[in-house]
Amino acid sequence: MGHLTMQSVSGSVITHVCQLKADMGHRQLGGFGCGPPAMQEREMIALFLIGLFLSGVFEALVLKRKDLACSTWLLELLILVGGVVYPLTTIRIVGGAVIFVFGVVLIVAYYRHRTSSL
Repeated sequence: MGHLTMQSVSGSVITHVCQLKADMGHRQLGGFGCGPPAMQEREMIALFLIGLFLSGVFEALVLKRKDLACSTWLLELLILVGGVVYPLTTIRIVGGAVIFVFGVVLIVAYYRHRTSSL
């Protein structure tokens, strides 16, 4: 039987503690403990886009500035399309183009409807 020395025990403990810290760090970065660090980035972008959309709603309903709301929503649409298209692949570019065209049509329809009824 082999003898346990202080050096082998301390090396084993240090290795175990380092692995535990790495595991805990991954869970903390993973967006509430449920995924890779990229998930947290996507959550932050989604929260930013929701906040930007709500600021456009505030501008449209409270400030009665339809032009300002539409420009805010156009900025949000550009950020959203950039997030969809970012790793440039053909399917992502097509998807981003469809989202952009659909979004612009909705913004123009809202702006024309609101300005003609004023």
